[in-house]
Amino acid sequence: AVLAVVRALLLKRNHPKDYQAIEDLMDHWEERRKEKGVVEMVGFMGAFCRNKLGMDWVTDTDVRHAFGVLKTNGVGHGSNKCFLYPNLSLISHSCTANLDMVDRPARTVQLVAKRMIKMGEELTWSYTKFMEPLPKLQATLSHNWMFTCQCSRCSDPSEHGLYFSSQKCDCGGYFTKRTLEMYQCDGCENVVEDEKMRVEERNILKEVAEAGQDELADMIEKLLGQEHFHPTHHVMFRLYSRLLESVARTDKTDNLPTAVKHGETLLNILLVMDGEGGKIVKKCKELLKVIRYKDLVRRREEGGFHKICLTKY
Repeated sequence: AVLAVVRALLLKRNHPKDYQAIEDLMDHWEERRKEKGVVEMVGFMGAFCRNKLGMDWVTDTDVRHAFGVLKTNGVGHGSNKCFLYPNLSLISHSCTANLDMVDRPARTVQLVAKRMIKMGEELTWSYTKFMEPLPKLQATLSHNWMFTCQCSRCSDPSEHGLYFSSQKCDCGGYFTKRTLEMYQCDGCENVVEDEKMRVEERNILKEVAEAGQDELADMIEKLLGQEHFHPTHHVMFRLYSRLLESVARTDKTDNLPTAVKHGETLLNILLVMDGEGGKIVKKCKELLKVIRYKDLVRRREEGGFHKICLTKY
C-alpha cells in the first residue's frame, strides 16, 4: 500500500498533468477515516515519505487522497500489485455485469462483453467476487467501495428467480425481507435471525468442503428433499460445483447421472449470474462436456443402447 501511494505522489510531483486524472477521482476520505487504524496508518505514510524518503513536499492531505483513490479505484486488491485505470473507474459495478476482464491487470486492461448489450445500456463490471450471497457481497462493497449496490440482482428480492441468498419458509415463501438483524418471510409473518441462518449455511458449507463424492451426491438429494433451500440457492450451487469437479477428475461412474442432472442446474445458475460469455460459464460447460461424454461411455458399456457416436461431444 505504501509503495503504490508513493508512486502516485511522485506522479503528482513530476507529472502534474498526468496526475490530474487521479486528482479528479473520489477518495471517500470522510468515510474511510472512520475505519479503525486508517487515520494512524495514513499519518505514518506521510511521516515515512517526509522523514525516510526525503519527500518533504508531501502533505497529509496528499497522502489521504492518494490512499483513498487507490483503495476506491485500484484494481488488484488482495495481490501484491495495485493498478489504477482512470477510465475503467468510470464503469459502474454490477453483481450481474455485462463486461468481463480478459486477463489479469497489467500495464493495460482489456474488457469484453459477456452478455448481449442493448444499445444505450450501461456498461458494468464486477468489482469483487459475485458468486457470493448478497449479505456478504453488500458488506464487501460497502467496506471497500463505500456504496450500497442497487443493481438488477440486488434490487430484486428473488435475485432473478434464483433465491440465491434466501432460505425457504415452511409456508413456501422465502426470507427476503431484512429488518435489522432479522429476515421476514415474503409469504407470511415468520421471521428468523440472520446470524442463525448464516451459521447454518457456514456449517453445511464446511461439510461440503470436506465431503467425498458419494457424500456430496447424498447431501444434494437430502437438502433438495427437505426443501429448505431453493434448488438454485448458493449452498446448492457449492454442492453442484464440488460434485461436478469431483466426478470430472475421477474414473468413478456411480454419480455420473447425478452430476449430469445437477450440472444442468449449475449451468443455468451461472448463465443468469455470469452471462453466456462469462469465464465461469465457459469452465462449467467444459466440465459438463467431460461428464456427459463419460456418462455416454458408461451407458454404452452397461448396454443402455447399442450404437452411439461418442465424438459428438
